[in-house]
Amino acid sequence: MNFFLCAILSYWLCFLFTKAWLAISRKLSWYQTIREEGPKEHLAKKRDVPTMGGIAIILSVVLATSPVWNQEMWVLLGTFVASGLLGLFDDLPKILHGRNLGLKARHKLLGQLIIGLGLGFVLQKTMGIHQVEIPWVGSWDLGWLFVPFVVLVLTATTNAVNLTDGLDGLAAGTSGIIISFFFIVSVIQNPNPVGSYFSAALLGALMAFLWFNGYPAKVFMGDSGSLALGGALCALAFQSRLVYWLPIAGGVLVAEALSVILQVVYFRATGGKRLFKMSPLHHHFELSGVPESQVTLRFWIVSLFLVWVSIVGAVHGY
Repeated sequence: MNFFLCAILSYWLCFLFTKAWLAISRKLSWYQTIREEGPKEHLAKKRDVPTMGGIAIILSVVLATSPVWNQEMWVLLGTFVASGLLGLFDDLPKILHGRNLGLKARHKLLGQLIIGLGLGFVLQKTMGIHQVEIPWVGSWDLGWLFVPFVVLVLTATTNAVNLTDGLDGLAAGTSGIIISFFFIVSVIQNPNPVGSYFSAALLGALMAFLWFNGYPAKVFMGDSGSLALGGALCALAFQSRLVYWLPIAGGVLVAEALSVILQVVYFRATGGKRLFKMSPLHHHFELSGVPESQVTLRFWIVSLFLVWVSIVGAVHGY
């Protein structure tokens, strides 16, 4: 199987699985519960939209990569699926009870800690990865700090994608653009095609999902999708030895997460004042009068630019 066939298979699987999930969700009235503290327009515009579409993405990638399953692929798939299952446990109470209350933050962090520890130990003990490649510096052996570093990156990445998943098509499109960085660099540089197959399958699934998730969305990915994508990005970054480039190619994710942190810090430091009209950052632009579809498109454009810079830098060893 080549990369093209892997992407095509994943695309059609995700297309069919998403259509099936839409029919099931509507029959069972399993709809997204909208946050009351979010933009008021969302309460009306995004009601009665099925969620947990991330299940279709996960199933498609797992099945599409089945012809090339090996130990290294299972490291990527294991992190991807485990992160998605954590998101599923967060999604289920919301749709079953009709409240925007899933897992408590500490329980979600505990799950991310367990997944990160598992990924770190497997990378170190099974795949022999315990170094970080830094341009102009070379390989930096982290020693015993490697596993905590993996936990930190996984927690940051999964939460960043989760925070970005607030507008139609935003998280799926942005994640797909970032994943294309790993695909292109892996094809050019890495003689082991495992990361390339995984990236191709993810891209195919996300393109099919965007058919339904683009504005106006007919389905949301839910935490089962956003956490799975965050786990996939983290695992790909370490597997391809490109973790240095993850915050650069994923600059939009970094900005989204930082906007939340800065908002909380500023709010507490100033006794209730706000740095942004609302966080994450996409809501600030939305409340500033920029149409939702335009916010999404502009974030995609920024991601494309950052990924282009990252590809040039990674390929030329900057």
